[in-house]
Amino acid sequence: MKKQRKQKQLKSSVVTGVTAGFLLPNPAVNQQNFDLLTHLVEHPAATYFIEVQGHSMQEAGIFSGDIIIVDRAKEPKNGQVVVAVVDGTFTVKYLQIQGGKQYLVAGNSEYAPILLEEGMNIELWGVVTFVIHSVSS
Repeated sequence: MKKQRKQKQLKSSVVTGVTAGFLLPNPAVNQQNFDLLTHLVEHPAATYFIEVQGHSMQEAGIFSGDIIIVDRAKEPKNGQVVVAVVDGTFTVKYLQIQGGKQYLVAGNSEYAPILLEEGMNIELWGVVTFVIHSVSS
């Protein structure tokens, strides 16, 4: 019989109502407890945190070193960012469905789209739901 591991919760405080425009007089007044994972993870048993390597999605705001949150329980849809396994190699791309054909399209114009054809070893592994990256150097 397998033991179930107790999932750790990542709790912090959140200040609501912070604007990127004008200053607020006292944002701490709206402070409340905040569990980050409940906002980022819909299906805990099917969710993975993966570090991105490479530059094929930089025009989509996904950079090398970023952490992507991938939900394997979600069904990939046209236009979504997905993680796919192509011939045994993981890749992050947009899923594009056009004229009955499926493509993996980079968020970088230097990379050609990949047409998903019969006979190819391809798996649409999961849907990227969030990207975590640093804004300071």
